[in-house]
Amino acid sequence: MLSDYDGLNTLVVTRKPLPPLKPKPLSHRFEMSPTELKLVSPAVAYQKAFQNYVLDYVRNREAFWIDYYGHALRDFSSYLIRLANASQETWWGVLSRKRLMGVSRLRTGLDAYTYNYLGHIGFDVAPSQRGQGYAT
Repeated sequence: MLSDYDGLNTLVVTRKPLPPLKPKPLSHRFEMSPTELKLVSPAVAYQKAFQNYVLDYVRNREAFWIDYYGHALRDFSSYLIRLANASQETWWGVLSRKRLMGVSRLRTGLDAYTYNYLGHIGFDVAPSQRGQGYAT
């Protein structure tokens, strides 16, 4: 609540104390135990899982990610080579070898664009897996 001046050309503002914060219960249940999700380095063994991950973006019409990962659908081997030569470390979050839930990137050698717009850490979750706690 806004009060009056106190006579010394100082504005006095008073407010009621805020109530204590109560944690909200999780609105979802995790369908897996924390030990099932593994971070792995990109490899040919995960080709099918990664391509299904990219197709999830295609089904949801997320143009940015389709453009970003589309190369992996066309030529997976050269995509892996491109990742190996990038100035970032990339990990895939997978459940067994069947489902890829998300991708995590740690960028080291930042150019101006990456520094100003992307930052040091990148993380994305497949559209069908969002809201399940993978990015929390």
